[in-house]
Order: sequence, then C-alpha cells, then structure tokens
Amino acid sequence: MAKAITNFNAENFELLWKQAVKRLQTVKKKRWTRNLVCAMGSILFFIVSVILVFALIYFYGDGEDKALVDSLPVLGAVGKWFAGVALDAERVWYINVLVCVGVLYLVPFAASFVIWILVTILGGGKAEETPLEAEAGRAKRLAEISKQANSLVGFKYKSSAWRILCNWLFTLIVCGSFLFVAYKMKMITVSFCIGLAAVAVVMHLLYKLLLGISTAINGVFYKFNSSEFSMLSNLADAYWVRVDPEEAKRREEEKARAAAAFAAKVAERERKRKQALESEKNGRYADAKALFYQAAQLGDALAMENYARHCLIAGDRSSAIYWMEKCVATGEADATSRELLNAMKEGKHINAHYGFD
Repeated sequence: MAKAITNFNAENFELLWKQAVKRLQTVKKKRWTRNLVCAMGSILFFIVSVILVFALIYFYGDGEDKALVDSLPVLGAVGKWFAGVALDAERVWYINVLVCVGVLYLVPFAASFVIWILVTILGGGKAEETPLEAEAGRAKRLAEISKQANSLVGFKYKSSAWRILCNWLFTLIVCGSFLFVAYKMKMITVSFCIGLAAVAVVMHLLYKLLLGISTAINGVFYKFNSSEFSMLSNLADAYWVRVDPEEAKRREEEKARAAAAFAAKVAERERKRKQALESEKNGRYADAKALFYQAAQLGDALAMENYARHCLIAGDRSSAIYWMEKCVATGEADATSRELLNAMKEGKHINAHYGFD
C-alpha cells in the first residue's frame, strides 16, 4: 500500500497527509475534553450518591435518623428536599430505591453529556486548521504524530450507552438493595449504613473511573480505527520518498548494509565450520575445536553441536550441555540433537549412536 501512495500525484498525497494530521490533532484535543467530562461526571456521581443515601435514610428513618440528616448543612438539606419531592410513602420501598438509582444514573450522565457538548462547541474538540506546508520541521512532526498514533491505537473500544447503563444499574441496584434491606431489618445502625454506602460508592466510583467511564465515553464519542492508523503508517513510509529523497536513499543504504553484514557473518561462520571439519578429518583436533568455537560464537548451530561434542570428549560435560542448549535454542536442531541434550542432562553414557566415541 505504501508503494501505491507514493504513486499518487502531489495533490492527492498532500490531501491524504493533511487529513491524517487533522485527524490526530482532533484526537489530541478531544483527549483532554474526555478527561474533563470523566472528572465532572465522577464528581457529580459521588455528590448525588451521598444526597440519595441521605434522602432514603431521612424518608425511612426514625427521629434520630432525621435529626442526623438535619444536622448536615448542605447535602442533608438537599437529601431532605429530594425525599419530600421524589419519594412516596404509598409506594413499595423498592420502587423508591429504583427512583433513587435512576436519578443517580441520569444526573451525572446528562450533566457530563452537556459538558461534553459545551466544551466541543467552545473549541475543545475542534481540530487545528493550520496549513501543513506553512509549518516548519516536518520530519520532527512526523515522528511525533506517529508516536501519537501508536498511543491512540489502544483506544479502540466498543462501549456503548447501553453498556454504561447496564453496568451502572446492576452495580448500584445490587449494592443499594442489600444496604437498604439491612437497614430496614435493623441489622445495621444508621452510622454503619452511611459508612458502608460511602465505601460502596467510592469503590464503584474508582472502578468506573479506571475502567468504565473513560473507555466508555471514548467509545461512544470517538473511535480511532485501525484502518486510519494503517493509512498514517503508510503515509509515514511514503513520506521520505515524497518529501526527502536523500533521506529515503540513506535509509535504503542502511538496510542494504545491514543485510550485507548479516550475509558476511553467515558466510564467515560457514567457512570456519568447514575449516574445523577439515582439521578434524586431518587429525588436528585442537585446531578443529578452536574453529568450531569461533563458528559457534557467530551463531552457527552445527558448530555449536560439534563444539559440545569436543567438550564432552574432553570431559567438560557442563560446557557441552551449555552449547547444546544454545544449539537447540536456535531452532535449527533436529530430534537427535534434542535427544542428545536430554541424555547429557541425565548423565547417560553417550555412545557411538550419537556420534561420540
């Protein structure tokens, strides 16, 4: 695909390039918008949770409970007001609990959505329109944009508003129901009820903040898909050919030199291994062992196995095992070599079947 892009004319290339840059600039702007929305939603979630707990305690509590709520200046007063407006003594108690849960979900989510819209309208999610050609340091910006793209690939979440709703409602209904039932059955005191509710709310808040809210809002409001990242990567590959042919040529030369160096290394180790086999054939075992060692150092698997054989003949079983393990680790060893390694580790006598005398 990179070759196809390099074959585009200048106008097409610049258009694609500007689209990719604009897309990433938009994401960069929206990231702090998303963080602001998450933070505001979490704060509202905590405040509303405390108010609703006070409302339930005030509505269903006795004189001491009501006095406790009355003693709280702001949140207690709001909870008392909510109990008088939204809760009804003629309803079944769990209907009142569901009303509280619904308010607890709707208020922070609606407020966060409004904040997101306002921030976007005011410019938080607006992409910069600076012409690409008017900016300096294109190569430096390319590296930075590619880095941003790599970090943004992880934000491909499939969350939806329904997933948020179900997750929140399930957690809150379970926690809230157990807490309220325990209070109604006089199994816990009011103070313990408030404390347990606070712990449940904080734990749920932390969970949503770390795993739910951020990823969900990102998934609902923005999706950075892999095809766009692939396009940007291909544009980056084509960049040097299109903008800086000299740099492209230098990179190609570096690749060619690396390939030539590797080929020379392979040729050298094969040459040394052949020399070692020839020396061994002529009875020069010390020279053969040294040449096998040199070839093994260059990564030749056969040389490693032959050097291990010489170490074993010399009585150095630990070195033989070490080099056989390296030989097997290369992935070029056959079943016989792996069987030989196991025999060495088990301390078995190595007979002529394995090439050892």
